[in-house]
Amino acid sequence: MAERAPEKVGDIGEFGLIRRVSDLLNSEGVRSERVVLGIGDDTASFLPRPGYELLVTCDCMVEGRHYLPGRISPLNLGRRAMTSNISDIGAMGGRPLYALISLGLKTDLLVQDIEEMYRGFFWN
Repeated sequence: MAERAPEKVGDIGEFGLIRRVSDLLNSEGVRSERVVLGIGDDTASFLPRPGYELLVTCDCMVEGRHYLPGRISPLNLGRRAMTSNISDIGAMGGRPLYALISLGLKTDLLVQDIEEMYRGFFWN
């Protein structure tokens, strides 16, 4: 019998991966009764205490997939990233209060471009 090649993310796709991770979390008992909506949606929802619901999202922008360098300014990239996340909260009926920013940066990126991207995060 021939050995099966290990699966790659491209083989199962985004939703296949979400299903696999969700199944793993369920089988390992890692779920919490306070999580209203977890993995599989753009925004997670949980109950930090009775009477309160907290919405959390972290949508990333990947170079080459969501934007092309040289085709968008750092300011507009920051704006696009923040707009995307604010939109996810709004789609759940929430009101954005705070932003958590996570960056994956190349070492040769100019610091002034990062500063300009941050200006895009709070540009209105």
